Amino acid sequence: MESERLGRESAESKAEVTFTSLWEGWRDPILRRMTEIGEVVTEVGVPLRAMVAYLFGEVAKNLYLIHHPADWIACVALSQRGDRTVDIDPERLPTRRELERELGWEGGLDGPARMERWLAHCEATPFDYSRGLDDASLARPEPPAFHRLEGSRFFRGLALVDLAEAMLVRAFGRAAVAVRINAAGQGDYFQVHIDTHLADPEEVKAFLQVAFYRRFLNPEPPFVELHPGGGAVGVRLDRYDALPHLVDRLRAPGRQAEGDA
Repeated sequence: MESERLGRESAESKAEVTFTSLWEGWRDPILRRMTEIGEVVTEVGVPLRAMVAYLFGEVAKNLYLIHHPADWIACVALSQRGDRTVDIDPERLPTRRELERELGWEGGLDGPARMERWLAHCEATPFDYSRGLDDASLARPEPPAFHRLEGSRFFRGLALVDLAEAMLVRAFGRAAVAVRINAAGQGDYFQVHIDTHLADPEEVKAFLQVAFYRRFLNPEPPFVELHPGGGAVGVRLDRYDALPHLVDRLRAPGRQAEGDA
């Protein structure tokens, strides 16, 4: 009434039309997942428990990494479970050398048809977003480790990203690489995190070019590189309570001269 200078009756009518339009065409989603006993079940509705668990789990991982930065790759891999669509066992994929060439059983296919053939070949299964979040699991005396939740889901994932992750793990090992869907799951990019002690980034990029991009995508640019320095610099503290001392040092007179030196 205030913003549009409407009378009460007109304002109420316009508000009702607006609220009705928000739900127009809404259908309860139909979701599939595979349980721990290997049964595929179909559920109707929005699994709010899995979504809330995702948010708790992401916060817990960030806090955990403050004190355990060496577990970065493992935490990123766990984080991707929150955007997973299918589970793929990397050991079911061809070897790294085979992944780098076209295989007979995928020939003649492209786009979604090729991806579906790959998912069928490696026996991908619907991700169980409720694993460890059922009533029985949450009723146990010990509290769940939120940074290691097996379930949780934010329902913005892409099966193609799950396949890219499995290919990279198959080629370089689970401890060396981890994949994470990019901000808000828009599908523009996915992140590849690399432990450079275990894998050469140039080798990882070369593998992605021939094993993944050549099969499924032709992105431009193929890679968006992140470099330290510039306007933001990462700092690692062995003790989180030392942060105030770092701030004092950065504010101290002459810090620019010290930095230049």
